[in-house]
Amino acid sequence: MLNKFITENKLKIAFEHIINFGDTDLFPPLIEFDFFKNKPKECLKLLTKLDENISQNSFSFKNFVSREIFFTFGQGTRLATQLPFFLSIYSIVHAFNLRERLERKRSKYLGNYIHSYRSEIKNKKELFSKKFGWNSFLDCQRKLTSNYDWVVSLDIAQFYSSIKKLHLEKIGSNFLLNPIDLNRIYYFFDTTDGHKYGLPVGGDYSRLIAETVLYEIDLFLLKNNFIFCRFVDDYKIFFLNQKN
Repeated sequence: MLNKFITENKLKIAFEHIINFGDTDLFPPLIEFDFFKNKPKECLKLLTKLDENISQNSFSFKNFVSREIFFTFGQGTRLATQLPFFLSIYSIVHAFNLRERLERKRSKYLGNYIHSYRSEIKNKKELFSKKFGWNSFLDCQRKLTSNYDWVVSLDIAQFYSSIKKLHLEKIGSNFLLNPIDLNRIYYFFDTTDGHKYGLPVGGDYSRLIAETVLYEIDLFLLKNNFIFCRFVDDYKIFFLNQKN
């Protein structure tokens, strides 16, 4: 049976993404990328087998994951994770598979409130939109500050490491994902020892999944008429006066 989830074209897009943006923002590229980028059929065969096992919930192995502590200016130390090759490429294929569904739901309700890791639906070859980012988050703050005298800053401490499987379970109902897509997310979480470390820091798949976890907070603020903007777990909430 043809696996429509992983095709040569989707594999090519995932490779191009990792070549252009890296598999993490902290580790050097894995040498396997140079080897497998010229062997797409072999790579496709192995990933298809992996996906069949995940879809049937029949996987029973763990990948070797490298973790290192990095010092980041202004953020202190971070425990970052480098994924093994097949998990890295597989997760990016899944990210491209999810991006449109997640973005349609987020953009429908949250509009310009959210400035981290948004997707441009029409652009099929880039995971994240260049329209949104840290600079647009700062611009949003400046505009809102001109109309509101008070701002509350919130930051979720150790956000990635605090994510548990119960948070991931809610993604399915919030974004109407099918059981196979949830299995793919669970596989990523379980095989990286998520029960110990939470969501791995450093890769784009983690960033996309983390955004879906924050969706419930975003929706709560929106439904309760709070004026806010957000970049990842950095929230700015605006008020007309101290009493509000």
